[in-house]
Amino acid sequence: MLEVDASGVVVEIGSGSGSADDHAEVLIPGLVNAHSHLDLEAIEGAPRAEFTAWLRAVIAQRRTSDAGQRTLIERNLSAAIATGTLAFGDIDGTGATAEAMLVAGVAGRAYREVLGLAVDETRAEALVGEARGGRAVEVDGLSPHAPYSVSPALLRAAVRSNARLAIHLAETEEEVRFLRDGTGPLASLLADLGVLPDGWAPPRCSPVAWARAQGALGPRVLLVHLQHPCSGDLDLVASSGSPVVVCPGTVRWFDRGVPPVEELCRRGVCVCLGTDSVASNEGGLDMMAEMASLRRLCPSLLPTAVLTMATARGGEALGLPVGRIMVGCRLDALAFDDVPAGTTEGATDWLTAAAPSPDRLVTGGNPCSPNVPTL
Repeated sequence: MLEVDASGVVVEIGSGSGSADDHAEVLIPGLVNAHSHLDLEAIEGAPRAEFTAWLRAVIAQRRTSDAGQRTLIERNLSAAIATGTLAFGDIDGTGATAEAMLVAGVAGRAYREVLGLAVDETRAEALVGEARGGRAVEVDGLSPHAPYSVSPALLRAAVRSNARLAIHLAETEEEVRFLRDGTGPLASLLADLGVLPDGWAPPRCSPVAWARAQGALGPRVLLVHLQHPCSGDLDLVASSGSPVVVCPGTVRWFDRGVPPVEELCRRGVCVCLGTDSVASNEGGLDMMAEMASLRRLCPSLLPTAVLTMATARGGEALGLPVGRIMVGCRLDALAFDDVPAGTTEGATDWLTAAAPSPDRLVTGGNPCSPNVPTL
């Protein structure tokens, strides 16, 4: 039993009827997509076998696409909301995501993307200031994209800004190789783009160690993917308190190995889930599908742990009061009318494995049909 006030905030949580029916109505917190790219679109024939080839396709599409960015973001938001996502941690490459989330009435943090491998200290401060200028406080964040696309000076400036950060880190073997010896497909891509600085020398360390050297590990820094940690990296992550977001749909897209989810959990790291973008996830922006994918990747994970990664852990990682049903918070939830399970454990098992569509969305305490356009 839940009681909400006129503003949709939970004021009391009571016990239910105790029914042991085989089928029951179930309410869970709104899902939290801790890593999305709402401003990207699907790429016809996008390569899957090799990350750098895919990255070239994304760059080419961004240069030639005639899709209106705000329209694209709104379309992706609507699709995600319809499948139960009511909060986002989005990598904002256009500057339009923050306002779109506010208009849509969903919670979230828009991490404004900053790029520049040749950026010095002076320019770094200016770029960070421009990225943060005029943005709504409740969605403010920065995303220094990755170790192969930002300079140490730019990453340090982002850290000094005291904004919450999200950084793609240790995603691929190509990234590890680039930082270790400055060679490989990423080095070729950066040279082709004309963005590899003259005289650039690799730091000869792992991506995680590189981030730590710039002061970019900690509870306010969300690490995206962490697919290829090197020796000692998981110790650094665990001791720093950095949360980690994994994207099972992207793992499947690139046919990658199992990310170190279970080891991170054993070390007490806050692990959450994201969809990444529709350009690298054939399941789209469906967080119910991400839970099912994670369970296939890591079958020993308990269903309750997977559901928590898609809800409360996501809110914790974003630093937002989302992904929970609790007194004092706005009631954002998903309702499932006919869950085929007679116990809480059975219901959680079914919800996280079957990827059902919610029958209703509850936003601010008010139910609405997921089939009604949100924007």
